[in-house]
Amino acid sequence: YRQVKLLPITDVRFANFNQEFVSANRTMPYLVIGISLLIIGIACVNFINMSVAKSSQRLKEIGMRKTLGANKTQLFLQFWGESIVVFLVSICLGCILSWLLLDSFQTLFRTQATFTALTNTEMLVLLITGVIIITFLAGGYPAMMLSRLKTLQSLNGKVQNNGKNRVRNVLMVFQFGIAILLISGTLVLWNQIEHLKTKDLGFNKDQVIAFPINGKMNDKKAVDLLRSKLENQPSILSITASSNILGLGKDGSRTTSVIGFDYKGRGVDTHIIVVDADYIQTLDLELVEGRTFR
Repeated sequence: YRQVKLLPITDVRFANFNQEFVSANRTMPYLVIGISLLIIGIACVNFINMSVAKSSQRLKEIGMRKTLGANKTQLFLQFWGESIVVFLVSICLGCILSWLLLDSFQTLFRTQATFTALTNTEMLVLLITGVIIITFLAGGYPAMMLSRLKTLQSLNGKVQNNGKNRVRNVLMVFQFGIAILLISGTLVLWNQIEHLKTKDLGFNKDQVIAFPINGKMNDKKAVDLLRSKLENQPSILSITASSNILGLGKDGSRTTSVIGFDYKGRGVDTHIIVVDADYIQTLDLELVEGRTFR
């Protein structure tokens, strides 16, 4: 039997429309966004720590500017402006790398994402807001620390350290915590992928190519036509057809058909797949009992 399910209108943007099948999966977009935010957090902490660490090289510059009449606001805006310039250069480099890796990204995540989405008004407002917030977080704290230095202290080139730099300690713990989280998650995912690659799935998936029929022709006629054209190719050992693909195909399809029956007084639901006679030998399926199709 066929099951008809409703899709909430709020999930339409996550849906994958594949012929008659509709699915909604929020995991992948949220996972990519979450990893991106964690990486941005590490970059901000790194920038803050490096700016504070290099502050000793600019103490005389700060002291000289204060001697010439610069106030805290002017110094803050100067250092914050430098952070914005660094951030804009980073955005340009990131866009170049994204453009170079776009094809690989689309293939890996099975998405049609392009740079045209960045021309959306809402996206532009979001990007500008993100630039302001991130540069304020990454550059605001070092700028505030440098602008609050006293004139004589800056000219002497020495910064008094009272041993209570709690903000920097918190940032270090935050940075290493995220790094450990990402490394651990990467190792776990790597082991899972290796397990999937080496686990026996019960059928032969190597050197097997599956592709959908576009539906413009009767399925049986299309299969017969393909068989007649391809069966004489020496590089093709076997040809078969089925209603669905085992697992997730390259076309993104993962449709299922379910049939129910009664067994010893209770209902049992099982997945079914319609195949032709050569299906078992093409995928090297091992039958528990009985014989293959004739």
